[in-house]
Amino acid sequence: MSHKNESESVAGSGPVAGGRAEPRMSSRRTGRITVVVADSDDFFRAKCESWLRADELFQCVGAVADGQAALMEIASMNPAMALIGLGLPRIKGGEVIWRAKQKAPSIKIAAVSGTLDDSAVLEALDAGADGFLDKPMDRSAFLGQLAEVARGGCPLSDRALKLVLREYRQRRPKPAITWRLTAREKEMAELVCVGLYDGAIARELGISVATVRWHEKCLHEKLKVQCRADLQSRLLGMKC
Repeated sequence: MSHKNESESVAGSGPVAGGRAEPRMSSRRTGRITVVVADSDDFFRAKCESWLRADELFQCVGAVADGQAALMEIASMNPAMALIGLGLPRIKGGEVIWRAKQKAPSIKIAAVSGTLDDSAVLEALDAGADGFLDKPMDRSAFLGQLAEVARGGCPLSDRALKLVLREYRQRRPKPAITWRLTAREKEMAELVCVGLYDGAIARELGISVATVRWHEKCLHEKLKVQCRADLQSRLLGMKC
């Protein structure tokens, strides 16, 4: 990936409908995805800002250290994405995520944390976070996971994924995974029910994305569904 050392002004806000601002997917002048960074760790925030400003895909349009400033910056800059630390002072990260999503439902938000507070992780996901990143991380992992969020994916750190699976298994009405499914297809079905996509499923099961898609095709055929949404609905509707 090539890099550009540029920091250009950003175009005006997107259209407003029903009092809700729709985020810009990119700056008109640079074509890059606009991002606001909010984290109380000065070193981490500066590092993220530097990585984003140098990358050809993203443009950092704001970096702040507390939750109140985060909401003000998001309202002012109307970015396509935001990186929200869960340990923000003044207004906690989970509430920032929820408020930002209420104002602009299509904004993509990645939550980030370096603590072991499981409840904060689940709170962020419940609030509407589109992905969860664990500190520390290197530049490649950081930019790769943000790019996945921008594409509509849901990257989850190993810790977040384990929490989601644990909560799902505790809360769900257990689906009747029938004798027609292989052991691998049963694992796939459980992850599809959680809402994970191909890349996350591949990482969880230690297989390739191509293998994930092949197993998913088998699930479609056996359960007589046409798409991912129908598959998920069918699996969740199966009772013991």
